[in-house]
Amino acid sequence: MSPKHMLAVIALAILSGCGVSSNLVNHFTTYGNGTMVELKEANYKVVGQVTGTASDLYVLAFGGLKTNLVEQAKQAMIKQAELDGKARAIINVGMERHNANFILARKLTVTMTGTVIEFTR
Repeated sequence: MSPKHMLAVIALAILSGCGVSSNLVNHFTTYGNGTMVELKEANYKVVGQVTGTASDLYVLAFGGLKTNLVEQAKQAMIKQAELDGKARAIINVGMERHNANFILARKLTVTMTGTVIEFTR
């Protein structure tokens, strides 16, 4: 193999990466009011979707200085939902973990998503 081809293969290997994702949905947890609520009546309206994300970077297996990415992502999601002082809750909470792997580094991203509802009576 010529030096040009070898250099191209090495450059391609360095620049390439792969990723792995997993998604978990918890339909039984309601954030915002600390109470389990059965939503069978038309006493609420859907406000919208909220998302919170937290990431950390590992280089040569070192890094990971942030602790509890799940909690950080959850707090960002709750902040976006603007729950304080309102009759709101977050339902259908899901968590996605994504690992982006490179030759020398890995980036872990945790994303929490949910649906915000507001009680009307």
